[in-house]
Amino acid sequence: MEVVEEVADGDALLELVEPDNHDFVREIFLNDDSGDEFLGFDEDDLENDEQIAPFEDTWIRGNLDTRALPFDKEKSLNFDVGDNPEMVDFLRLILDDVFFDTLVEETNRYATDFFATPDGQNLKPHSRFKQWEDVNRDDMSRFIGMIIAMGLVQQQDLHDYWSKDELLETPFFRKIMPRNKFLLMLSFLHLNNNHINIPRGQPGHDPIAKIRPVYDHLRSNFQELYYPGENIAIDEGMVAWRGNLSFRVYMPDKPNKFGVKLFMLCDSSNGYCSRLEIYYATDQNPSPKEKIYDLVMRLMQPYLNKGHKLYVDNYYTSPILFHDLRQLGTGACGTLRSNRKGVPDDIKNVKLKKGESVAMTNGILQILKWKDKRDVHKEGLKSKPLRTCPVCNVPTGKRKTAGDGRKVVRSSYECKDCDVGLCVDPCFRLYHTYKDFKTTHRRLTRPQENDSESDSD
Repeated sequence: MEVVEEVADGDALLELVEPDNHDFVREIFLNDDSGDEFLGFDEDDLENDEQIAPFEDTWIRGNLDTRALPFDKEKSLNFDVGDNPEMVDFLRLILDDVFFDTLVEETNRYATDFFATPDGQNLKPHSRFKQWEDVNRDDMSRFIGMIIAMGLVQQQDLHDYWSKDELLETPFFRKIMPRNKFLLMLSFLHLNNNHINIPRGQPGHDPIAKIRPVYDHLRSNFQELYYPGENIAIDEGMVAWRGNLSFRVYMPDKPNKFGVKLFMLCDSSNGYCSRLEIYYATDQNPSPKEKIYDLVMRLMQPYLNKGHKLYVDNYYTSPILFHDLRQLGTGACGTLRSNRKGVPDDIKNVKLKKGESVAMTNGILQILKWKDKRDVHKEGLKSKPLRTCPVCNVPTGKRKTAGDGRKVVRSSYECKDCDVGLCVDPCFRLYHTYKDFKTTHRRLTRPQENDSESDSD
């Protein structure tokens, strides 16, 4: 699907959101690779004009002036690691005993199945496999720890980790586990029972059956250990993989060109991934509103009716999705493709000059179109009332006349800390750039200090 409208200027887009949201807007909307995010998707993943029910409401020009949904939760850690915890204590909250017990059980099962086959019963006299002994939780914990350490200390060859050469020696690995035992565990490592795996092409086949128990358990841990804050975001991630896999994605402009795509729901304040889904190109009984709508609703399911604010890019944004989220007590904001179903014709067809904008609302949603080098579309569920800009009187935005006849600028973009409304250009950019945002409060609320600094210069 062609992206009709794109964001052309990063600084310009930042002026459309509150300053405290700049960091995750940069991550979601201003990523240089955003044009390649969706190379792994089929056209069927997008809205289908023939299947989706028409989204018809009365749109009028103007801003949506409504109170934001109250957030009735707070981000919280749902665990206790005691006093003076170490980093490994937090890791063990996710990779817990259930995780290791699953790996132990399935690895031992797979080894037992192998030795029952003709290949396992007709080993060569000096085969390493003859040294196999069932592993336990401690063995598996050491094995996983070594795998993590190998990502930090990289050698040219796997055997070099046990080398005694003075140029290559890394005694840590030799002390933790003998080489042959590590290689045996690597050969038999398994995460699920092969006997219950339904072959591909048959009803009920699970594309991720090989990892299903561990995948489900880790997803549960991610969600249960931490409750995210008010602002959350959905975006994609890539796990490098070059093996044989039916749902492997190729993205030539990514650092990891081959891999498995993940959809992740994260806390915008710290990046913690609370929920995720693997993209494997098939969907079970998609609704008439199509796969992307279903995906967002699945990821958001535990966080609906809590007052969260969801931020997404234009791949996910659609009026029908944002409308339904609002009905489920959830706000949403994101850039918008103008050819989405439900976008009013007045927004699609209006011609703007650079710096001009137009907003339309249907009482629940607001769509803003703003012209920079190209048109920028933004959809959301809330906006702030216009306030007077105390800084400048340039002919920008909506203007009103003060009591002394002086024209002043009105704006809905304000500094949360300073409680000051600023016009979009240039004051918001001048006083709220990413680098000097920490000094904004002083510069706006104590201008006499600025004057004294200028005099001293």
